[in-house]
Amino acid sequence: SSSSSSSSSSSSSSSSASSSSSSSSSSSTTKSRTTSDHVDIPTSFETAGHVAHLNLKDEMIPYRYLIGRVLLDKTPTLRSVVNKIGTISNEFRVFDMEVLAGTSDLRVELKEHGCTFRFDYSKVYWNSRLQTEHHRIASSMRANDVVGDMFCGIGPFAIPAAVNQHCHVYANDLNPNSYAALLGNIQLNGVARRVHPYNMDARAFVRHMRSEQVAGRVPAFTHVLMNLPKLAPEFLDVWRGTFTAEQLLAGAVLPRIHCYCFEANTHDVVKRVERVLQAKVPDAIVHLVRNIAPRKNMYCISFTLPRDAALAQGATSLAGTKRKDVMDVGESDVEVAGKRQKTK
Repeated sequence: SSSSSSSSSSSSSSSSASSSSSSSSSSSTTKSRTTSDHVDIPTSFETAGHVAHLNLKDEMIPYRYLIGRVLLDKTPTLRSVVNKIGTISNEFRVFDMEVLAGTSDLRVELKEHGCTFRFDYSKVYWNSRLQTEHHRIASSMRANDVVGDMFCGIGPFAIPAAVNQHCHVYANDLNPNSYAALLGNIQLNGVARRVHPYNMDARAFVRHMRSEQVAGRVPAFTHVLMNLPKLAPEFLDVWRGTFTAEQLLAGAVLPRIHCYCFEANTHDVVKRVERVLQAKVPDAIVHLVRNIAPRKNMYCISFTLPRDAALAQGATSLAGTKRKDVMDVGESDVEVAGKRQKTK
């Protein structure tokens, strides 16, 4: 693997400025050789280690291999240029890609906020544009916080929280390739005693963790991370009925949940979360992570699990009985995949 710092487009932190500058220069060269002035061309690109990731528009597809070769020639740190094909449509958040230039070996190594990550870019989800968000959330944790990461990927939140903030993290991901990379990154960063990995469906993970917490085998979560913007709010239903009044009277603390989603505005974010929880979230703080497209933004809503939702009757029992009245589009496939993995 090639060692290289993670960088992104101009929307990322200052550490990615050199990458954006390089990509602008490469794009200008490409334009002069391939297109007329009326055609839009890429002015920036994401990188993950030695891989540059493009998302070319349809009019640029005929020139994609030339664009790839120019970027490779103009950017010494790159060894591969790939283009996204289609959209992320599977439960593992992995998109199809085409190698435009360079090596097809997409196993990368990169550093982010003092942590080292290794993974196969073609098999897991990674977004360099989120490095500022990774730091924002991880740095908000305190020493010995207990974090439940329901969709942890290869560990971009979990590893920094353990390395830099000395948190204990229970990190889960459904994708077996992400889980394998997470195991490697835990060892690579020396946090085996602080990061506890799981390869389960997210709802099954929460039910299992609550069962372990009630039994006293696992400490209660102080924070919960839900970084699956397309579907994460729909998974909030699993938190209904996960506590009893006796537990709260005995001092049980309700977790602070950080849930990501795509919406047009902050009002819609709060409305969506409250619809699933069937409870108000009066202490919610909605943070704009980045703009995706017109009327589509990525948000993070942070709130304490409402007491009304935590104590809800007939929702989800501590033993793991699933609600029968909630089945969103795509959930059945995810649940089936989770069960198959669990029985291996």
